[in-house]
Amino acid sequence: MIKLIIFDFGDIIVDWKKWYEHFDKQIREFLKKHNVMDFEKFVELWHAKDIGQASPRGEISLHEAHRRQLERIGISEKFLSEYDEIDRDALKNLELKDSKIEDVIVKLKKIGYKVAILSDTPYTKDTNKKILEISKKY
Repeated sequence: MIKLIIFDFGDIIVDWKKWYEHFDKQIREFLKKHNVMDFEKFVELWHAKDIGQASPRGEISLHEAHRRQLERIGISEKFLSEYDEIDRDALKNLELKDSKIEDVIVKLKKIGYKVAILSDTPYTKDTNKKILEISKKY
């Protein structure tokens, strides 16, 4: 018998589209301000095995992934907090993927299922707070 239903946070509970749009715009401005014009290289570095791939596996923190990415693109570590802030600021644009998802979760709980929200994406403390805010509703 099924007793627990687990929802993935990203692209099931929330829609990352507006987050990405905001992040993309802000990070491009950040790179330009620091004389880095190769956005594709920046994205490529994020997907490197020891940066963006290591963070979701828990091998390094998101903050450390950001630090490594900046180092390899040639931006001083003293601007790391600015990069982290761009990531946090983009959270203001996080929205539920579908307004009906709340209804579904509430109905599942009412009929006796336990519900959990999980993710394999590395998040900052602020993002985790946002996840908890959403999950506490249920």
